[in-house]
Amino acid sequence: MQLWMIRHAEAMSTWETGGSDFDRPLTEDGRAEFGALCRQLRDRPAPQRILHSPRLRAVETAEILRRSFDLPESVLEMVPELGEAPLVGELVAATADRDESVVAVVGHQPSMGHLVYTLTGRSVRYSPGTIAAIEFANGSVAKEMGELLWSESP
Repeated sequence: MQLWMIRHAEAMSTWETGGSDFDRPLTEDGRAEFGALCRQLRDRPAPQRILHSPRLRAVETAEILRRSFDLPESVLEMVPELGEAPLVGELVAATADRDESVVAVVGHQPSMGHLVYTLTGRSVRYSPGTIAAIEFANGSVAKEMGELLWSESP
């Protein structure tokens, strides 16, 4: 199994929206840059499932990824824990007993960076829209058992 660990694309600040952190949308630049990155990745195997935080900026990022690969809406799955500080155990539970070869996970910093480090022992610089791909040779997501294959940023 391969996990694509994705930090949401660039989002508006709370002072720009006048709303809560939960409801911050992506900026136009964030949409454009992440869309361009996704188009560059279309030669890779497409995610068969996209797990995402319930926060608006993660929902919008997941939707851009879905559309870029022309995937059905049914691949999207909201995981409430991704909106907080997810633990490796929660990620393992969300990906357990599945046959997908590529699963995308859209969340937030610093959680994405912590998860990648915990799964691989390697650090990734997570600017908005960064994707890091982790391979699990035995097919199961497990602590310190992943290999960081690549990372790309807009």
